[in-house]
Amino acid sequence: PQQPGQSNLTAQEGADMWKTYIEPFHAQGLRLGSPAPSSAPSGKTWLQDFLTACDGGCTVDFIALHYYDVNATKFAEYLTDFHDTFQRPIWVTEWACQNFNNGPQCTAAETAEFLNQTQAFMDSQDWVERYAWYGIMTDLGGVNPDDAMMDKDGKITDLGKQYIGAEA
Repeated sequence: PQQPGQSNLTAQEGADMWKTYIEPFHAQGLRLGSPAPSSAPSGKTWLQDFLTACDGGCTVDFIALHYYDVNATKFAEYLTDFHDTFQRPIWVTEWACQNFNNGPQCTAAETAEFLNQTQAFMDSQDWVERYAWYGIMTDLGGVNPDDAMMDKDGKITDLGKQYIGAEA
């Protein structure tokens, strides 16, 4: 929600919109996930400011996160920090082995290992309730093509097979 070129909302704007458009779903018995900030340092601050701006008027049952980087250890630390900070279950709604900081991208082998390590970490945490890899599409929109779980013809890649537990 905080990224320029995307929603680019202030935390107050996000809280106001939440109260109007999202909070009513809580009365229908639905669990509500937070806005999903980017993994840029501003993401955590935005989410803290959002909850402050809500002033108790926003039900957030779980924290939704996005994560793009090339280091599985940092991924685990990032998720743990958000869980410890917000004391709610975590849903990783996008993640990939992607460098948006002008560094080298993961190779196919590094991407497979990153997926293996991060998926194993999430599977071992009872507070990670859901996760979804970013590359489940034929066009990744500027994200490292080695993150693709399907090829341009819509056929599952070896990484896609790894993700779902099928034989590669």
